[in-house]
Amino acid sequence: MTHMDAPRFNRPVLFSSARAFSLVEVVLAVGIFAFVGVALIGLFSIGLKTNRESVEELEATSVAQSFLSTRRAAPTNPLPDCPLPVLNQPAETASALFLTSQGMVTNSPAGARFGFLYRIRPDTNAGSVSLVYLCLYWPAAAKPESAAGKCEMISTIKLP
Repeated sequence: MTHMDAPRFNRPVLFSSARAFSLVEVVLAVGIFAFVGVALIGLFSIGLKTNRESVEELEATSVAQSFLSTRRAAPTNPLPDCPLPVLNQPAETASALFLTSQGMVTNSPAGARFGFLYRIRPDTNAGSVSLVYLCLYWPAAAKPESAAGKCEMISTIKLP
């Protein structure tokens, strides 16, 4: 057996048609991926903040609607669980009331979810409706002017 006839097991095989990524291409791909990842994380945090604000506003709207519904059902009857007074007499909060997320009055802003202001003006001309203004703001310890969020409603309620 000649040297030409010997098996070629020990000889390295080189593939001239093989392609691989260069270091520049890999670094460029990682840079693009990082740039897109940072942008997506920024959008994600904005989405979370918007969602939190929406939940807070929805809770405040729900509490305010509950107060209005309760007073529509009994506009001139004193109700112990409703922080709104009777609607046939003018009334206004001298200072903010503090409410839990369920709408119950609490004494301290520390355990409260919302601050609450109201103004009630019975219509002296017609005498059959009362104008009700509600303002819920959060956090409860803040002043209404500088609160992070605020929900205001104006409604007319028919009196008996």
